[in-house]
This record gives sequence, structure tokens and C-alpha cells, in this order.
Amino acid sequence: AMRDSHCLQLVLPEEERVALLQEDYAFLHQDMDFLCSRLDILKEIRGKVAVQGWKDHVLAGRFDALVRELLRQHYDPGYEQSITRNFNRYVHAPVYEARDRSIPAMTELARDIIARTSA
Repeated sequence: AMRDSHCLQLVLPEEERVALLQEDYAFLHQDMDFLCSRLDILKEIRGKVAVQGWKDHVLAGRFDALVRELLRQHYDPGYEQSITRNFNRYVHAPVYEARDRSIPAMTELARDIIARTSA
């Protein structure tokens, strides 16, 4: 039943997503060797060249560029494949976009979703 249920697509601007992930994973900035070892795991599915580019970002302290590229080249494509494979109605999901990641923006988004889905 879950796989055939209605879906919503929640969107956050890329800069906000990058900032949110930087906040949530700030500890990775402190251990570059660990972060690079985690990236190495992706060589098989994303290729040595891509992973080396991401590791170059880490070693140069370009964490925003790293997160942006990981979102675009790894996370988002994989997530899109998974969600369309597992949720039949996702292709028809209405899109709701938050202006930013703040509590007021999330509250506004929640109110908008409730208003539009209960009408």
C-alpha cells in the first residue's frame, strides 16, 4: 500500500541543501582521512576520476564544492532512481518548495501542504 500511495516532492534550493549538509556533517571537516576513505567506497559506482575529484575538494578545503558535486553526481541520481522504482505515483507528485531551511520557512511549507492537500 505504501508503494502505491500518494507522494509529495519536497524541494529545498541547492545552496540551502549544501549549507544544511555542511552543518549536519561538520565533523567530517575535522577528519579528512576518514572522509576520503568514505569517498573511496564510491569508486566502483561513480568511477576513480570522479572520486579523485571529490577527494581533491576535501584536501583543498572546498567542502561546498564537494557537497554540491556529491548531490548532483551521486546522491540525487541514485535517490531519483530508487524513488521512481519504489513509489508508483512519484512521477505525479506535486512539488512543494521551501524558500530556505529556517523554522519559519518549514512552518510555512507545512501550512501550504496542509492547505493544498486538505482542500
